[in-house]
Amino acid sequence: MAESTNASRRQSGALRKSQSGATRKSGTGALDRPGNTGKLISSYYLEIEYLIQRVSDSSTHYQVLGLEQSVGNEAIVRAYHQAVQLLHHRNRKVRSALPDELERQIDKTFEKTSDAFLVLTDAEKRSDYDKSLRRGGARLLPGTSIPRPEPVAASQKEARAKVKEEPVKAAAAPVLPDTDDWAQQAAGRNRRRAERIKLAIPTLVMGHDRTEGKWKEIVKTIDVSRSGAALHMTRRLRHGQVVQLRLPMPARLRCHGHTEPGYKVYAIVRRVELPADGVRVTGFEFLGEQPPPGYLDMPWKLFRSQRWSGPDRRREPRVKRAEPVFVEFLDEVGKVIKRERLVTEDVSPGGMRVILKPDTPDVDMVKVLNAGETFSCMAALRNRFIGDDGRERLCLKLIDQKWPL
Repeated sequence: MAESTNASRRQSGALRKSQSGATRKSGTGALDRPGNTGKLISSYYLEIEYLIQRVSDSSTHYQVLGLEQSVGNEAIVRAYHQAVQLLHHRNRKVRSALPDELERQIDKTFEKTSDAFLVLTDAEKRSDYDKSLRRGGARLLPGTSIPRPEPVAASQKEARAKVKEEPVKAAAAPVLPDTDDWAQQAAGRNRRRAERIKLAIPTLVMGHDRTEGKWKEIVKTIDVSRSGAALHMTRRLRHGQVVQLRLPMPARLRCHGHTEPGYKVYAIVRRVELPADGVRVTGFEFLGEQPPPGYLDMPWKLFRSQRWSGPDRRREPRVKRAEPVFVEFLDEVGKVIKRERLVTEDVSPGGMRVILKPDTPDVDMVKVLNAGETFSCMAALRNRFIGDDGRERLCLKLIDQKWPL
């Protein structure tokens, strides 16, 4: 009888292992089950509540990051990254369950955490800060205190408002003329509208997607100026897309909010470089403290920026020319997904602008051939906009060869 019972137990154990293995093979993780997702959200609320309270109660930058004053630079960077990962959870279900009030508290905590990071990772600023601490005068920069978050009811995640879906409307007028890489200058003259300063500072980028809703990404700047910034981003943005940036911008580069610890500014995408290891250089033009008209109704739509009224900033002048060309649109692995016969609007040895047909793929790279297909070259997309005539244009930078004029 005992032997029969033991055999039954072994069979039952084997069945449970088999079912467990089947679950793993099917790709059904713990987070996919509603009950476990709820536990994850509840656990996150406890963690984020503790972090917000700690930062709110802190009187020094070291306390903000939960560190001793004697720690090295690596520990500061590690503590900051851990805080950022908690403040902006990577799980989409957790992010979508956050109420607006908690998001505001998270944003304020991020600003204080970033301010502490910038001071403590700069050797000169940290030395001055430590000296003032010894004198008993160093404290956090002025900012709004962060209240302790109220418990969040589980039902709020279902009640959270979603972004209303509406058709995307492209820009109604051209953006500024296509230019070469902003990181380079033409010989003997400065092609930039404002001086750029090489500065790597943490930045919170917030935008909207028509289907996914609100999204956030923590990145670092490459360079900044009073009129814009270049950022390293993993998310691909479109030309004319508007986002809000929050960054501890130096006061002398700000156009508003000079006494605030964080600089909040709306910005429009002006440049998207080719990806390298999954990261893109994205260039933004600052729009100001308020979003453009129509943004609050359709924050995912594409907007136009003001025309450039200054001198021509191109390295090579464009020649107005209606020339037939073949354009092959390439996917990420270089495979042709569509081929169209188009007409150029202007041409230079290093680039061109072509008039598109409807339903043209949105890609990073194309191959351009002349009408007789005796010449071809690779080209990178630099801009895409709707002209005054309602037709869409594509601005291309030729990569491997010069176009014969």
